[in-house]
Amino acid sequence: MPLHRDFATIRFSQPTSRRRNHEPGQSERGDAAEPEKDALDEILGLKSLEHLVIELVPPNPDDADEIERKLKERLKKQNVRKQTVQLDAERNQSIKPDAETVALAKVAASNGKVTATGHDAAGLKQELSTVDKPMRERVLHDPNVETLFDALRRTADTLR
Repeated sequence: MPLHRDFATIRFSQPTSRRRNHEPGQSERGDAAEPEKDALDEILGLKSLEHLVIELVPPNPDDADEIERKLKERLKKQNVRKQTVQLDAERNQSIKPDAETVALAKVAASNGKVTATGHDAAGLKQELSTVDKPMRERVLHDPNVETLFDALRRTADTLR
């Protein structure tokens, strides 16, 4: 008897607990999908980075690392539900993000979004966003061995 295998492509999202206190019918994070692992590197790696916008929604404290925890505490103390940082380069210059900006962008990539405009190495104008690059994984699933939910959980555990 041939082995039957199903494939599923899934999009990994934050738990709904990260989306508290939002308008009815609207997610606080906007699009709640986790971005591809290299999405932020592609944005920050533009040869000429002209505009950078970082939108951070405070992360859920129970699954936050140290940087996320500090950012959440800081925003909570100020009664802030969302922080937006916009950087615009000097004319004919490229933004050179410092360590603090990169750290904020890393947190915002999973807890908000990061967008940028600039030019790539070939000189082509690029408009990039972490929202446009959701993480997708192809999951091999054998229904004779495990449920689809178990296969999805197994895949999610390997990505942590």
